[in-house]
Amino acid sequence: MGKSKEPKHTEYYELVGCKPDATPEEIKKAYRKTALRLHPDRGGKQEDFQNMKNAYDVISDPNKRKMYDRYGPDVVKMMDGEMTNSMAFVANLRKRDRFMLVFAISFVSFILLLFPILLSIRWDALEGGSDSKPYAWAVAFIPLWVLEVLVTVIFAEQVRQEPLDKSDPEVDDDVRAMWNENERVFNRLRIEFGIKMGLVLIFEIFLVLQLDEVVDWSWYVVLLPMMLYNAINIVLRLLVVPDEYRAAHAGESGVDPAQLEHDLPMSSLLSRPDFYLTAILSVKWSVVLLATSVLCGFVGEYNAEHLDVTKSFYIAASPILGVIGLALAILLVFRVVSPSTSPEDEEIEQKGCARATSIMIGTTLEWLLKYGLLLIVVCTAASKLTDVNSFSAFAIFSPVFFCVGCVCCSTSLTALTVTPEDLQEAEAHHHAETSQMNREDDDDSAPSGSHTGNANDEVLNIPPPAHSIEDQTQAPKYGATDDSSVALNIT
Repeated sequence: MGKSKEPKHTEYYELVGCKPDATPEEIKKAYRKTALRLHPDRGGKQEDFQNMKNAYDVISDPNKRKMYDRYGPDVVKMMDGEMTNSMAFVANLRKRDRFMLVFAISFVSFILLLFPILLSIRWDALEGGSDSKPYAWAVAFIPLWVLEVLVTVIFAEQVRQEPLDKSDPEVDDDVRAMWNENERVFNRLRIEFGIKMGLVLIFEIFLVLQLDEVVDWSWYVVLLPMMLYNAINIVLRLLVVPDEYRAAHAGESGVDPAQLEHDLPMSSLLSRPDFYLTAILSVKWSVVLLATSVLCGFVGEYNAEHLDVTKSFYIAASPILGVIGLALAILLVFRVVSPSTSPEDEEIEQKGCARATSIMIGTTLEWLLKYGLLLIVVCTAASKLTDVNSFSAFAIFSPVFFCVGCVCCSTSLTALTVTPEDLQEAEAHHHAETSQMNREDDDDSAPSGSHTGNANDEVLNIPPPAHSIEDQTQAPKYGATDDSSVALNIT
């Protein structure tokens, strides 16, 4: 075997007990021999056996083996959906591979921007009452359809499960039960994804047919798939809210979620005001988009019938503008006009908690940036739809160009400059900072007396947890009623 084809990583082969150039038959034979030696039933350690099994799963798969031989275990974990190792993978790439990665990032960014660029050119061609058609509306949607096909392929790969070999002696009842449960979950995800993606695709086709004057339908018919999409999303979200609510409070009260489900049936949840708040916040954007779709159908249908007097599309945008205004008002009230003066916050201020201050400032800037960009998109789009000569369509998508450009530049720069030493230094700094905060929390905490009582009583009451300095700077849990909770959850 030539030097250029020699694997750079051989640890997995050593765990299985074979050579890096072993054939698939030799790998399988070595695995069986090593499995008999390391199996817990024969005195081996479960951890050693599992590590060897994970290594075999990689080198027995031709695609994963090829990627492992060249790039190591980090890229294989990325293929399995574990993105936490992405930076470690990039840091160990060769210079040539880094430039290829930057090229891939730039190409993906270009594909993402191609749809708004083509859409803007076609839309601006209508200015001044012009009937010029540089190309059909369907041409502008081709990049979007390509992206949707890629997303569908990636999703299908993520939910693909290898067939279970029931004749394999390693397959026990627990493995079979886990495989069946995964298959049930994957089937539900496939159905949900298929319905949603199908509705989105139908809406885009209806819209293109209407814009290209192939059909002359009511705008309610054109927007019906999007209405159904958001209605289905509302129902699906409401179905999982009880489980999410129980899971959140199980973490707060430190009890078994199964026990909490028994102690908090649906009848008990319906008597809790914070449960309704949780449900509302869970479906807020789906409700807003559903209302926007209905109002867009109303304005579009009215303008099609009354060419002399048209209604503004700001009417259709009013639900989104209302949410933006409410969010900015909450930000103004709780972060600027009326800063919190609770005893806990005064204690934080006296201690000079720079971390809490920096997080609060970061959250405020994030709000302003997020809702500021959304406000630009909504207002410019409403103006363009009302009067085609009001704005260039490129102004509508300017936040998209800005965000994609920033992400492309930052990721490309990181891919070219990051080194393993940088990651080690960052990890060491993070551990030191975490240890320091833990020591401060231990010093500040004092015993407040023992608590006695029935554990089920605590579960049913679910009192809010005693927050530490660090906890107060993070997003609140369900059921919290302080000012920061309302401010963060409303978004």
